[in-house]
Amino acid sequence: MKKIAIFVAGLLIGINTTALATGVFTDDNEFADWNRDSIHTMNSNGIMTGFEDGRFGPNEPVTRAQLAVVLDRFEKERIPAGIDAYIEKEQSKDLATADSTVTATNPPSTDDDPALGDANAPITMIEFSDYECPFCKRFHDETFPLIKENYIDKGLIKFVYRDFPLPFHPHAKNAAMAAECVRAQGGDEVYFSYHDALYQSQNDLGLKNLKAMASDLVSNQEDFDSCLDNETYAQEVEKDMVDGNLAGVNGTPSFFINDKAITGAQPYVNFEAIIEAELNNQ
Repeated sequence: MKKIAIFVAGLLIGINTTALATGVFTDDNEFADWNRDSIHTMNSNGIMTGFEDGRFGPNEPVTRAQLAVVLDRFEKERIPAGIDAYIEKEQSKDLATADSTVTATNPPSTDDDPALGDANAPITMIEFSDYECPFCKRFHDETFPLIKENYIDKGLIKFVYRDFPLPFHPHAKNAAMAAECVRAQGGDEVYFSYHDALYQSQNDLGLKNLKAMASDLVSNQEDFDSCLDNETYAQEVEKDMVDGNLAGVNGTPSFFINDKAITGAQPYVNFEAIIEAELNNQ
């Protein structure tokens, strides 16, 4: 989305974003489509709180006046590290004061997506994630290894990874499709090896590097390159996003532990508490 790219670019390079908004949109209700892709995502990270009407829903139009308040807040509170650091600051405030675990009214299926662990494990844990999301990387660097060691490897959790590339991450969808292309040749075990490599190379997910990272994992590089270039798994990735939206996902990372939903790169102890409670309910 060009409007999102302009908006985020404005935040990063320090131009007057409030003035930018008045030049990009021509009427107050024009924000409806933009809202679905960016306002809702920022809302889930705690940035859009504090208005009289409460949090914005995924399909509600946002008025010019409301957006101006948000942009002004970015202008005043933005820090040199950029938008990711700002979101991190806001998200940490929410996590420190609120319980972000709820019982999902419409938990997602595992579909046929890549999985680790015992297929008959008492707990199924589904993650909706984005390979360019810094919070997703934090989860996989700091928290996931403990979950894997203590639960997945012991047959207590079946872990399923589903894609939710956010629109303002330009390489996230390609990375998700590339991982599916690797899986097509090597199965789930090889998929997760590539998955780990993607997070380790999060700052370099251009097509050239996506192909280079696959070279040691696939048996046929030409088939992989063709799979990625032809976007063979675009519909698979898009289906994950639709299923995520239907389940209430509006940001990454988002998790479902059986029917319990938890959002954000939370500490291991938060996941542990939910997992142990689910095990005790078996």
